[in-house]
Formats: sequence, structure tokens, C-alpha cells
Amino acid sequence: MSTPLPSRTLFPWHLVLLGVGGMMLISGLCCGLVSVSIALDPATPATGANSTSWWLFVGLVVVPMLITGAASAWLGWRQFLLRRTTDQHHQILRLADHHGAVTATDVARDLMLPLPNAEKLLDHLAASGICRMEISPEGTTMFIFPKRIIP
Repeated sequence: MSTPLPSRTLFPWHLVLLGVGGMMLISGLCCGLVSVSIALDPATPATGANSTSWWLFVGLVVVPMLITGAASAWLGWRQFLLRRTTDQHHQILRLADHHGAVTATDVARDLMLPLPNAEKLLDHLAASGICRMEISPEGTTMFIFPKRIIP
């Protein structure tokens, strides 16, 4: 019986990036709405300099905050998707260690995935050279994994 594959990630940075990005987006939107509403409010005595300072605040503080928050949230989301795919690949490799060959149906059942997602994961592993595809005499596509030596 093989041991589980070690995780390369020691800390869930994707959660930190998602959290920081979300907070920056929310605070940037709030600051932007307040600043724009003050700059455009006809009730306040908005002299040219006062109105300009609010628009300057929006341009120099709010816009970079929104851009940075969106970039951080996007990067966190991409890391989350990458980590999930890597974990699914590890689960497929563990399953293949027990059987040597798997089908998309086996992967879909054991990982509780829709069949098209399981097929995509196995096709990606085959394209990477980790396994090879063979058609059984019954017409079933089998993914054959060579024996791995796990320390």
C-alpha cells in the first residue's frame, strides 16, 4: 500500500489572497462611492479646489486599491483552481496505485466528479505522459499507469 503524496503547499496562500483581495475591493468600492458622492453633491459648497481634491483622491487612492484588490482576488482564485486540480491528480494517482489501470467511470465514482470532468483530468494526465490510453477489447478506454516507486 502506498503512502499519500506529500503536499508542496505548507500554507493556504490562495485563501489569504482571496481574503485580502476581497477586502481591498470592498473598501475601495466604499471609499470610491463616498468620494464620488461628495465630489458630485450639489448641497456641499464644492469649490473647484475641494472638488478636485476628491477626484484626485479617487484617482490616486481608490483606483489603485481596486486594481490591486482585483489582481489579488484573481491570483487567489487561480491558485485555488490549480491546487484543486493538483489534489485531484494526486487522488487519481493513489487510485491507480491500487489498480494499475483506471477508467473515467472509476475516477468519477471515487472522486465524486461528473464524468466529463473525470475524462478531462485523465486526458490531461495522458497528455502529460503520466499515463497512457488503451482501448480494451470491450471498447472501454483504460488509462494505464506505470508502477511508481513511492518512498
